[in-house]
Amino acid sequence: MKDAKNVTITDSEWMAMRAIWTMGHATIRELIDAMNELEG
Repeated sequence: MKDAKNVTITDSEWMAMRAIWTMGHATIRELIDAMNELEG
């Protein structure tokens, strides 16, 4: 496992995390739909 100080995540990973934090509890289908809406 990487040292937490050296971990970087992609823009896509950040987008997924923001959607999860905003939605709270969501199914994967709801998460995918929300991310598709964000991409426009």
